[in-house]
Amino acid sequence: MEGSSDAQPLIDFLEWMSGADDATFDAELGDWIDVASFAQYTAFQNLVANGDDMSGPGQNYYLWYDFDTGLISILTWDVDLTLQSADLAPDETASIGGGGGMGGGGFGGELPEGMELPEGMELPEGMEMPEGMEMPQGGEDGGGFSMGGNELKERFLASEAFQDEYDSAYQEMYDALYASGAALEAVETAQAAAELSGGDAAASAESLAAIVQQRTDFLAEALAQ
Repeated sequence: MEGSSDAQPLIDFLEWMSGADDATFDAELGDWIDVASFAQYTAFQNLVANGDDMSGPGQNYYLWYDFDTGLISILTWDVDLTLQSADLAPDETASIGGGGGMGGGGFGGELPEGMELPEGMELPEGMEMPEGMEMPQGGEDGGGFSMGGNELKERFLASEAFQDEYDSAYQEMYDALYASGAALEAVETAQAAAELSGGDAAASAESLAAIVQQRTDFLAEALAQ
């Protein structure tokens, strides 16, 4: 498509956001971003407790610019660090390692098994490396690597102007993903596919199904309040 490599719409958006006060952000965000789509994106990241989305250390997401509407959408990408916590509240932000907090990406507890810190990354105060793991080169001086954070997501979730949109998207996606049983069915389907290929996925499937059920029950109670 002609102009498909043109980054000017993104440049213009970032310039607008950097100069927008809260009132302008609330009033004009819909001129730049597909707000309904972004509400779904942010709701989904919480529902699956993804600590490494657009605001995580890996900054994992894609931008989609629609030439017909002139709006930007955020696309989910790289969700291997999801469902580490069953009790992340709808108004919290997930962190790698489980748990969450208001508006803060970061590491909680210990690093997931087998995960290594990127070069230049420094651990948060009070956190220790798991036994046998060494700090990568450059980690001692804390240079070069961000612990995460994303201005767009943080401002969107902090704004009362978009709270109803987020809450609506959250409830709809909870019903479709958890309340309907679709997430548990997906675990069963994945287990069956693995076993057809000769794999033994029983233990992993049982563990995953357990946290999906815990997440389902926790959110059912949280959303009923």
